[in-house]
Amino acid sequence: MKRIFLYLVIFVTGVVWGFSFLGTKVALVKLNAIEVLATRWLIGCIALTILVALKVIKVNLKGKPLKPLLIIALFQPAIYSIAECVGIGLTTVSESSICIAMIPTFVVIISAIFFHKKISPIAIIAILIAFLGVVSTVVLSPSFSMSGKWSGYLCMLLAVTMGAAYSAKGASVAGKYTAMEIAYVMSIVGAVWFNVLSLAMGNGIKAYTMQLTDPSLLGAILFLGLGCTAFCYVGYNTAITNLPAHQAAMLQSNTTTVVGLLSGIVINGDPYGWYTFVGLALIIIGIAMLNMQEGKEAAKQAKNDIA
Repeated sequence: MKRIFLYLVIFVTGVVWGFSFLGTKVALVKLNAIEVLATRWLIGCIALTILVALKVIKVNLKGKPLKPLLIIALFQPAIYSIAECVGIGLTTVSESSICIAMIPTFVVIISAIFFHKKISPIAIIAILIAFLGVVSTVVLSPSFSMSGKWSGYLCMLLAVTMGAAYSAKGASVAGKYTAMEIAYVMSIVGAVWFNVLSLAMGNGIKAYTMQLTDPSLLGAILFLGLGCTAFCYVGYNTAITNLPAHQAAMLQSNTTTVVGLLSGIVINGDPYGWYTFVGLALIIIGIAMLNMQEGKEAAKQAKNDIA
């Protein structure tokens, strides 16, 4: 029952994050990337602080080292959020969601590089299939232009790398910190980092005052702050600390990608064609193959440990 609940949480998280691309796109019409992040993470931090104060969620960091949590916060939100937000501004909603679908494959790659985990031939094939899906979806799009969007694609690549590093590192500290503790430290770091950065750039408090007179901007920021930051990071951290990282990343990534893709096409009017759905199918097939292989290896390792 607990596992089913965790899968439900990660699915809902994926749906909410799927709409985050659209919410970010709406906010970027009025604010720059750092202003969006500063307001989003401050609202998320305030929401979590209220829940901690009311003891709705429990956070006890006494005697626990903060370095691992600060490393996680460096990956995400400090670097990831900037790269993703800028990338969304330079690409379409659907392109951004397609790129983010590569996070599960990067989790495996990063685990191999930094945690010395072996990659099987099947896993390599799966990664290549998923990568082919991303390339075909983006390159075959009528709006594709390396001269105009290459910086956006590079930003999304950095975001994917940081997202994978965050997932891998978060899974590695499972049992040492609760999901709530991880999410709360992330929210504090995000709120402080992005607001200091925004003030240093000379943005002032314009981002906050504009929300008082612009309902659409306020709605977008509240959705990003309360839904995509406070709720989603608590939910996702709960999942990756209780489920295999590759399984959690796969379900969240696929759900986020499909919702993001459809919201971009239906609501934002992003261009699409046969290449969009072929690319998406290749990504899902590749990630599913990767997940199955990871599951077999995990079961084999568990059997060897028992023996």
